[in-house]
Formats: sequence, structure tokens, C-alpha cells
Amino acid sequence: MLRASRFIAAHSGYAQVAQLAKQALATDERISELVIARGLLEREQLDEILQPERLSGLSADHSVTNDADSAEAVPRDGMTGEFEVVPEPKM
Repeated sequence: MLRASRFIAAHSGYAQVAQLAKQALATDERISELVIARGLLEREQLDEILQPERLSGLSADHSVTNDADSAEAVPRDGMTGEFEVVPEPKM
């Protein structure tokens, strides 16, 4: 979660978040919990900042599903899990 510290720093200040990142590394704590405990952000604000869509810059497509009837589902018909054994070339 330390990678997220740069996104948190944009909202809470670099110096404070850098100090918390060092503390998180030293104590094996989550930086998000330290930010909340220190009162820099509320949990709801932090959840909003750390949404995967926001971190990646991609918009969320909540219409995509991955069930068996979905067009997005991976077809499994031709997948056996076995690989063809190819002999090594002779030199």
C-alpha cells in the first residue's frame, strides 16, 4: 500500500505522508490506517482516493460480468490444460 502514498500525499501533504510511509515500513502497519489515525483523512475520503479506477486512470465498467452466460466469459471448450510435447532439435 506504500505505492498509494503518492496519491494520498496529493490530498494530505507530501511531508506528512512521507513521514507516515517511513513509519509504516518500520512498523509493518498500513499507511492507510496511519493516515486515518493521524486524522489526515476520513476513511470515506481515503476509500475514494484509493479506488482502483481512479489510481489507474481508467473508468469503471460495472456492466462487465464474468459469469458463464456472459460474452466476456472466457470460453473453456478447447482448453484441456495439456501441452503438446515438442522434441528438442538435434544438434
